[in-house]
Amino acid sequence: RNLMLSTTEDQLRFIFTDASGAGDQAIERVKKISDYAFIHFKEREVAHRCLEQLNGTSIDGSMVEVTWAKPADKGEPVRSQAARSGKQLMDWCFNGDLTNPANYFLDPTTALLSGVNPLMLPGSGAGRGGTSRI
Repeated sequence: RNLMLSTTEDQLRFIFTDASGAGDQAIERVKKISDYAFIHFKEREVAHRCLEQLNGTSIDGSMVEVTWAKPADKGEPVRSQAARSGKQLMDWCFNGDLTNPANYFLDPTTALLSGVNPLMLPGSGAGRGGTSRI
């Protein structure tokens, strides 16, 4: 955690291989995502040695935190973050009601520019008590 965006998977593989002291075959896979990465080791002891040596050290000028990753639940199907956030967006936007005009706009600015105030549409939750504040 806390990796620089410019740090590459190849750099991480080299650093962790060097810290492992177990040779090139100690690491199965390196996957960097934004400012963190997953390093998959063949042996837990080698991973533990790297954790102890590299936690709190500087990589590319950034103090990194090396911790154990939570293993994926084998019983749960794997879904990408993009798939989950898309589902959340659809749930938020439509709420299962395609007849309500308020559900046609993902962006309130788009609704306002088209001449519709999404806060004042029936079913939008606003207007209870006769007035709404923006």
